[in-house]
Amino acid sequence: MDEHTTAQSDDGHAQTHVQEAAPQPRTAGGADTVTSAPVVAAQPAPAVRAVAGVPDADRMDGPAFRELFQMVGAMAFVGLLVAIGWHAAHYSGAWPY
Repeated sequence: MDEHTTAQSDDGHAQTHVQEAAPQPRTAGGADTVTSAPVVAAQPAPAVRAVAGVPDADRMDGPAFRELFQMVGAMAFVGLLVAIGWHAAHYSGAWPY
């Protein structure tokens, strides 16, 4: 990284001086000594069956039903807005079809 300094000389001209930064020390492996940390490989968690022994595993639970109801409501809302826009475009004459 370079450090730039600007000064004004006696005759009024600006002078820029560039000072080179000292290189950072490195370890034998070539890694940066400041930011190096040991790297540990992550191990995947063992697979667990979530539905084992649950008698109603094929039924829809409350949060899933709520999410489905919310999605259907959002689709109905968008459809209503499209229908209102379609009617407004025809009624105004901007879209004569």
